[in-house]
Amino acid sequence: MLGWWPRARLAVTFATTAIALIAGWALAAQHFSHYVARAQANERGVLAEILAQPICGGNRQKQKTRDDVPGSSFHI
Repeated sequence: MLGWWPRARLAVTFATTAIALIAGWALAAQHFSHYVARAQANERGVLAEILAQPICGGNRQKQKTRDDVPGSSFHI
């Protein structure tokens, strides 16, 4: 009678994982052009910009820019 339960649990797990991956991919794609523009403005690679700046952290006045941080730039 409960032979379908493991398969149903597997299907729900698969669907939940697929939805999470698709949502994450869509969020990353939405912000990629933002990172490219910031990387060009700061004269560093996109990966370095992603590591230096979280996704749309909100109020830009509260965030530090490259000019506020002493030291050399990091190019990837």
